[in-house]
Amino acid sequence: MRKLSQQESSLIERLLDRDFPGAETLRSQLSGGLVYPINDDETILRFKISPAAVRAILPYKQNVAVEAVAKDLDECRVEVLLHVKDGILHELEYVKTDGSPLQKKPSGNDLVEFIVHQ
Repeated sequence: MRKLSQQESSLIERLLDRDFPGAETLRSQLSGGLVYPINDDETILRFKISPAAVRAILPYKQNVAVEAVAKDLDECRVEVLLHVKDGILHELEYVKTDGSPLQKKPSGNDLVEFIVHQ
């Protein structure tokens, strides 16, 4: 387990900068939170959030609270998904839509299109 990198922090802050119910509570969960990769290329990071964290009350049933789009170095579309489970940050996932390996993880400034699930 490790702390979020600066790139990961800026990315998540940008994702949670959207105006949707529960965003503020999810932002508060990041304080002191840790992550660990669940695959070799670290395109899925699982959060370890304090058990004392306040759970976000979200008005939807989906696990993905918010997603965004960026471009990889080869201009291929990369989708960034922020998963929430039972009101707690669960995973940050990067999906390159052509299935090729991700060349560079996007930062918050690379995000161009946002979808908030409500």
